[in-house]
Amino acid sequence: MRIAALLSLGLLAGCATTSTVDATTALSGRELDTALNLYGRWDEKITLAERPHYVWRRAVLLNGQTYYCELRTEVAFRNTISAVTVEGYPAACSLFQVQYQSAYDAKATPEAPRTEIVAARNFRPVGGAASATSATQDVSARPQEQAAVRRGS
Repeated sequence: MRIAALLSLGLLAGCATTSTVDATTALSGRELDTALNLYGRWDEKITLAERPHYVWRRAVLLNGQTYYCELRTEVAFRNTISAVTVEGYPAACSLFQVQYQSAYDAKATPEAPRTEIVAARNFRPVGGAASATSATQDVSARPQEQAAVRRGS
């Protein structure tokens, strides 16, 4: 008996932590902005009993036939969604599912280098072996050339 109770609790805990949630669970009690951010602009707005209802539609093409699903929300006080209904073909209705992902679930990707080395035509890297020897030769020749110019004039 205890094993069955623990097993049923384990199954319920597994269901409570799913990363994919249907639209009714994701939207109930939330603001209308949540639905707009998830599904974009509504397809149709209807007023019934002085309350606005918003309708989103999704379609799936299977074997040359189009199957539809409709998400309807009723908005109550302060743009809070009070009722959510999803009806239609199951494959099309799966397009309304919300998948939550935490930062820990995402795999770390190595960052690309922020700077790139660009080689130009007349480019001599600073601090390289070739630039050090040519720089010392140039510097050592300058005082001798300047002294020769001064003596000759």
